[in-house]
Amino acid sequence: MNRTLMMAALVSSFTALAQDSMAPPPPPPPDAPMVEEQGRVRWGIDGQIGLLLPQTTVTFGAEGRIGYQVNRTFGVFVNGGATFGFGVGGSVNPNGTTSASISVAGWWKLGVLGEMTLFDRLSIAAGPAIADGGWAGVAASANTNGAASTTTVVAGGFMPALDLKIGLNLGHRNERTGRRSGFNIGLDVLFLFAPNAAYATVTGDSMGGSVTANTTGLAVGVMPALTLGYDAR
Repeated sequence: MNRTLMMAALVSSFTALAQDSMAPPPPPPPDAPMVEEQGRVRWGIDGQIGLLLPQTTVTFGAEGRIGYQVNRTFGVFVNGGATFGFGVGGSVNPNGTTSASISVAGWWKLGVLGEMTLFDRLSIAAGPAIADGGWAGVAASANTNGAASTTTVVAGGFMPALDLKIGLNLGHRNERTGRRSGFNIGLDVLFLFAPNAAYATVTGDSMGGSVTANTTGLAVGVMPALTLGYDAR
């Protein structure tokens, strides 16, 4: 009888040990909390191809930016870059008027922009800037009646500017950090205000000619540009 009880106790002990050895592992620790709403440093670069108006100058440029992303919706950054360009045009109208133009442009700029991101994809930014450089253009026309005119515009120096940007963000968001990194495509519209532009117009025909000059005028240049770049917000 005692032997039977001892065997039963041994079997019970082995069963308990086997159950303990087969116990499931403890659950993994919970994931670290998401920090997507915390502020972080942001940066980006892009290349541009645009058109300066009204001198119709094809422009090429590059920009870099660095700033602070407050959360996934709002950010602010310093934006700097350089642009250069040239343009040549000409036309012959059925009425016998022939026209031709040539222009050059170049400047650097530095601005501060605030940005809002909508639907986690569409970014809209705007802010003031300062530019140094300018543009110059010469346009001439003549007709079969002997009348001709030439207009020259030179705008340069330090110029206040307004920079507007809209972009489509193509990257994916890191769900743990909240940072969205990837390529983007967009439109950049820059308004340049040259306060001391020089204008000169020369006109003439078979009866004589005249010259008009103005060295204190305001010239406004508008440059829409297609942008392609990379941002880490």
